Amino acid sequence: MTFPLFFKDIEKQDLLTISGIEYIKKRLIGKGSYGLVYLIQNKQTFELYALKIQSSIQKEEIEILQKLKQKVFKNLVNIIEFQKHHETNEYFLLMEYCENSLQNEIDKHPLDKNEARYIIKQIANGIKELHEQKIIHRDLKPENILVFVKKDHNINLSQKIYKICDFGLSSTKDLALTLQCGTAHYMPPEQIKQNNNHQGYDQSVDIWAFGTVIYELFTQKVMFMKSNRQQIYNEILNITQQEIDQKIKNNLTMLDQKYVMLVQKMIQIDPSMRITIDSILLELNQKAVRTMQKAKKQFRRQQWTKLNLKAIVEYFQY
Repeated sequence: MTFPLFFKDIEKQDLLTISGIEYIKKRLIGKGSYGLVYLIQNKQTFELYALKIQSSIQKEEIEILQKLKQKVFKNLVNIIEFQKHHETNEYFLLMEYCENSLQNEIDKHPLDKNEARYIIKQIANGIKELHEQKIIHRDLKPENILVFVKKDHNINLSQKIYKICDFGLSSTKDLALTLQCGTAHYMPPEQIKQNNNHQGYDQSVDIWAFGTVIYELFTQKVMFMKSNRQQIYNEILNITQQEIDQKIKNNLTMLDQKYVMLVQKMIQIDPSMRITIDSILLELNQKAVRTMQKAKKQFRRQQWTKLNLKAIVEYFQY
């Protein structure tokens, strides 16, 4: 599989062939020190993709992209192809495209509290998929969770799918040592400063970040917000567990108590006390059973078609 493309020639081409498939180049959607990002469209299926071209990539990110490419994930942005051009040494990354992130959504309005379980479950599933690949994300935040819309025109229903993206700071190490790697607001203490009790950090840093993301999604406030990076570090390093629990309880009043307690279990100062991603999914699945049973009874009473009933059941089972 090759990319018969050259960085310098991309702007001159309207039709690109990647791994034997033709794509129509739509427009440039990103430009920076990392390289260029183009919006392209599959000529046959009309599906949109993002084509990222970079002159260099960190070794660990290359390993991660190679590991993720051509695998199908529900809640991770899928990597369709990743190759290095043998002549120019440029890297070509073809992936799913989405223009909206959770950050875009909460900048407009708070999320619907009735969607809490569904949103939390989707993000949790993405973290589970990542951790199963032995990858620590290390930079989980609303900006790195994209919102896809899945439509079923047969029954006139649409459904939002949340997918984790951006693996540029991710690590494949069982125990990572690089401190202050990520976005300050979402880092747990051990990712900021090493102490005598813990040498390095593991996948549990993503659980802390997940908890702070949920807090932000429903309050529209960053949990640890100060005027500069060092002040944020100081707040996270000096806050007590009791203060964290109280802050969550006071500000997540719009959510059911079960979700408040779940966030408290995620944002634990001691990494060994944090709930695991498997336990999070188990709790969410148990909480969904009663809701699904109620939904089935309600739709039967309203004499909905079997097709619509099947659709709502699939929604709760996701």
